[in-house]
Amino acid sequence: MSMQIVATWVCAVVMGVAAGGVRAQNAVIGVGVDSCVKWLAAREHKDRSAQAMYLSWVQGNLTGRLEDAVMNRPPETLGRLTLPDYNELQLAMDATCRKNSNQPLFVATSSIWSSMLKRAGVPWLPQAK
Repeated sequence: MSMQIVATWVCAVVMGVAAGGVRAQNAVIGVGVDSCVKWLAAREHKDRSAQAMYLSWVQGNLTGRLEDAVMNRPPETLGRLTLPDYNELQLAMDATCRKNSNQPLFVATSSIWSSMLKRAGVPWLPQAK
């Protein structure tokens, strides 16, 4: 084996360990793993920086879900599915987090996604073909 391949392999292993050995079951990374307690505290204390960080993560998560739905499903299955605006999304996260403040933000976001599907008349999404 060449030194370059060995060095690349060692770097990959070290980076994997440094990253906490992310596995498929731990696919959510970043602030999405923070609890709703932190979301609610940021809102209560009017911590604009934390609010922006959390809301950006939530918006990105929902955008990714919508992009997946648009790219991988027939358009007629999507109904009127659209992303909520900034204020509507904050209020939805507030309500969802108040129901269970110990849940991670990614779980709260999943709940909002499910609500969006139902509201748009899309109770389920078929598997991509």
